[in-house]
Amino acid sequence: MRTYGNLINRITEHTTGVPTVGMGATACAFTDRYAGTIIEIISPSRIKWREDKATRTNENGTSDVGQRYTYEADPDGRIIIFTKRRNGVWREAGIGRGCGLGLRLDARDKFHDFSF
Repeated sequence: MRTYGNLINRITEHTTGVPTVGMGATACAFTDRYAGTIIEIISPSRIKWREDKATRTNENGTSDVGQRYTYEADPDGRIIIFTKRRNGVWREAGIGRGCGLGLRLDARDKFHDFSF
């Protein structure tokens, strides 16, 4: 596997577990993270995730340091299908190995990298 993006994202997206409807989950991009909720179990290896509305609660402006958010369901949030790969990792469906979003189960975490 090639290394790319934020190390924290790469490590946390390799968490395993059994997804359930309503479970918080974090989509990990190159350096950003998006909080969301699992909204449908399509099959044991295919789930539907919807991005939540994340509102920043600290006053650090465009700083990467100390980002804190509150989360609420967003019925208009972006929806992404994730598939469970042979190694147990959840990845964005239809995207090749080592590319696209990874999914961390059981946690909502928003992070915006202002350096990009």
